[in-house]
Amino acid sequence: MFRQERRSGQGEKAGTKGDSRLEWGQDSHSMDKSQRSRLHMIPSIRRSRGFHLYAQSGRRYLDFWQEGGAGILGSRTSSFVRDLKNDLESGTTMRLPSLPMENLKRQLAREYPAHQGVFFPQLAQALHALHELGIAKADIAERKPFLPAQDADIILIRPPLPETLRPAILLLRDQALAQRLEQGPLAAFQARAALRSLHDLACQESTGLVARQRLWKLFDKSGGLRFFERRGPYLLPRDPDSYDTSFAFFLQAGVLISPNIDEASIIPGDFHPGELGFLKEDRS
Repeated sequence: MFRQERRSGQGEKAGTKGDSRLEWGQDSHSMDKSQRSRLHMIPSIRRSRGFHLYAQSGRRYLDFWQEGGAGILGSRTSSFVRDLKNDLESGTTMRLPSLPMENLKRQLAREYPAHQGVFFPQLAQALHALHELGIAKADIAERKPFLPAQDADIILIRPPLPETLRPAILLLRDQALAQRLEQGPLAAFQARAALRSLHDLACQESTGLVARQRLWKLFDKSGGLRFFERRGPYLLPRDPDSYDTSFAFFLQAGVLISPNIDEASIIPGDFHPGELGFLKEDRS
């Protein structure tokens, strides 16, 4: 149910091979001085809804960052928050065997029968474990939503969840290697959140794909390709040297692109065409 449909790449540039900004899950907390400087340009945000952020001043921003993919489904619904609250109140915060963890394992085993899953609470832990075994980044294929799935010996899956809840799941074809990396279960609340978010993502990739593709083409027609190259919903800067200027330009117009130049911006799943009108007006 989670596995990306092959047809999801129809009509788009497919796959992530050939551009390191799409090949590897970036750690959004590892930012250099320039990236931190861009973050400081963002006003204080008091709430989010769908694919919009709302500043303390009341100004609304269209979110093209989505925290590096964590928010690719937009702000989560009240039911998601309610379920998470119930899990936390039940005390399921320890990394012990649980029914949600077993359900997550079974679902991934159905979708990737040739691979064994290894689960890490945070991406940094997965990166460290791989580094310790001398596994190169080029050997890992990250599963990118809305792009065709890749068949590889090691696959990285990051469920679309807030970064503080977002686990890293490694699927390995080599069973011996999987046993060496074994970390034990996720906490029940994190496993349940991952299971639900992957289910919601699969639904979007099947029933919501056509609507999203219209928005990708709308971005193209609005003039966004002057600033970015596009792979599906992912946007890669054409001129990295002028990225600071582009970041400030988009932010001034009410659009937040990724503050991390090594991390693709992402076209939101819902917005009004008028929100990109500034791209047609600016011809500099």
